[in-house]
Amino acid sequence: MKFRADLEYVTGYLRDGHLAGELTDEEYAEWKTLGPQEQHEMLWEYGVIQVSDFRISDTGSITDVAWERDENT
Repeated sequence: MKFRADLEYVTGYLRDGHLAGELTDEEYAEWKTLGPQEQHEMLWEYGVIQVSDFRISDTGSITDVAWERDENT
């Protein structure tokens, strides 16, 4: 069984990450015509942050637990 246990809070430090997303060919063509500031704004509009390295210094109590049956077991 898979579980997800929500925590009251998490504190720590994000160390490394990147912005990832996808543009259509038309959106990419538009992006190439923009200035640097507008290009960055468009990347933020279409992207999501993916954190690849972090350090957790503290967590709060578990507030809720959800269970899901794993289809592979």
